[in-house]
This record gives sequence, structure tokens and C-alpha cells, in this order.
Amino acid sequence: MKYLSGILLIFTTSFLWAIPGRLVDGKPQYAIATVGNVDVYTVAERAAEIARTGVTAVNHTPTAFEILVRDSELKFDNYSDFQACVTNKEHLEDKLDDVPPSKARKNKAKLDALKAANDAR
Repeated sequence: MKYLSGILLIFTTSFLWAIPGRLVDGKPQYAIATVGNVDVYTVAERAAEIARTGVTAVNHTPTAFEILVRDSELKFDNYSDFQACVTNKEHLEDKLDDVPPSKARKNKAKLDALKAANDAR
């Protein structure tokens, strides 16, 4: 039981350090900063929130792997689906297996790069 609770703790805490984001038209969009407790997604939102609250911003930078997954032409059901692809190797493999052959041919270079990066982690 101790091992199971430890595994669950590690899995759930991995999302605590993830960059905040949202899904827009099936593609993830990262927050560029957090101002106070508010995640902002554009420079205009950031400036307006800083002017409104007077609080400094904490800037966010996504990892190279997160950007590779985001730009891979995969469609995600929700933001949790995207995060699962970033944090869970098997989930991403399943998602890549579900890509239709015609789409896989068109995006072969991007999908091959993503498969190689997923195998390397």
C-alpha cells in the first residue's frame, strides 16, 4: 500500500509544476505569465493585469518537448489529454497510433521527430 500511495503522489504532483495552459480550437496555448493568481495568455492581458493589480508577473517558458507535442498537428480532446501526452509516454504512443494514415503521411517529419523524442525520454 505504501508503494501505491507513493506512486500516486509522484504522478499527481508532476502536474503541480506544469505550465498553466488552456485548449483553444483543439491546440494547447500556454500562459506566458502569472500575475498574482491570474494566468495571462497574451502580452496585452499581462500589461492590463499588472496595471490593474500592481503585482509583478512570474513568466513561464514551456520545455522543448512541450512545444514539440503542441506543434505536432495532434488534436487533443481537452487540456488534460495534452498534459497526459507530455507526462505519460504510453499515452503519447497511443495518440500517435491513432493518427489516420493520410494525416501521418502529410505530417511525417513532425510525427517522426515526436516519436524519436518520446522514445528518448
